[in-house]
Amino acid sequence: MPSSPRRKTALAKKPVTLHDIARHLGLSQRTVSQALNGRPDSTSKASETTRRRVEAAARELGYRPNRAARALRTGKTGLVAVLSFLGLQHYGSVRLHAALQEIRRKRLPPLIYHSSAASSEIHDACHAVVDAAVDGVLLLDPPPAFDTKSLDLLTASGRPVVALGGEHLPGISRYCFDRADGFRALAKHLAEEGCRSIRFMVAPLHAGREETRSFASAIRAGLAAGREGRQGVSCRITTVQYPDDAFAIDESPVAGLHVLHAPGYLGMRQLIAGGDLPDAVMCRSDTMAQGVLRACEEAGITVPGQIAVTGFDDEPASSAGWMPLTSVGLPLEEMIRPAVEELAGLVRGELQPRDHISLVRGKVVIRHSSRKKSQGA
Repeated sequence: MPSSPRRKTALAKKPVTLHDIARHLGLSQRTVSQALNGRPDSTSKASETTRRRVEAAARELGYRPNRAARALRTGKTGLVAVLSFLGLQHYGSVRLHAALQEIRRKRLPPLIYHSSAASSEIHDACHAVVDAAVDGVLLLDPPPAFDTKSLDLLTASGRPVVALGGEHLPGISRYCFDRADGFRALAKHLAEEGCRSIRFMVAPLHAGREETRSFASAIRAGLAAGREGRQGVSCRITTVQYPDDAFAIDESPVAGLHVLHAPGYLGMRQLIAGGDLPDAVMCRSDTMAQGVLRACEEAGITVPGQIAVTGFDDEPASSAGWMPLTSVGLPLEEMIRPAVEELAGLVRGELQPRDHISLVRGKVVIRHSSRKKSQGA
């Protein structure tokens, strides 16, 4: 029987407990606890109905779990940390949002931490996570500077860690996009469009990485496959060069450009100045490709007639801009859902930690920026 307004007023004067919810619904405190902790006695329809009743009553009465008391009693806070390294990229905010949505579906309240790729910030962020006494950690795109020492800071007390990205981290589960496969598929498409020479454009930050070399190798394989194994197709890595103060002066060629578009813009200007234009430019990201498109427009170079351009990550502007951009879409749900499911299972003691990489393939989305055949190439 629902409680009277007087009873609700009385409950509001002190913290609402599990006992209060149980008495309000005529259930046992054990049943209420199991429902709120996501572990009903069975998977029957009645148990699901009970869970929903309990959650509705908890909201109605203003129940808030006492996590400090729970931690003292069980050694667990019921919280998980999301440690993000995604920076300014649009796909980073989309990935963070998708991860948080999935974590909430698992009824594991998240704490969000952000760190740059600097070792000192990573170190501080890891200590903050440890101090919060969370039950588990989800890493979003840990950079190379997040090394085994950083990982040891998180795992030393036995808390489970699962990563989205972080192929370089041993001893944990990593769910990663198969970016090399995406670049291979893009290169195959370009070869089929008649492109014989490609410049793979990267910023200095990525130039010397083993990852970049593997991408270049995948691009060459895609070119060969797209040309049916014939010789004469090539891929060269073009590193964007710019002075340290390129973004600080009004006369800079990138003045007024978005900081994420500037590397592609500068890189394309360098290619144009060199006078040796390839058939296509492949960019490591859509934002870099947007800068390439602007530089081409300013120089009167037609896309895709004179040069094809591709990006990566398939951001919203890729399809909605003045030049629809060929890119690779990343199936977030296919990567995030199993990662969060595994983390939830580890937190609840239902799974054992493992050293494993799960690769998820992207999908090539072909748009106007790379359709050279339709331009008479």
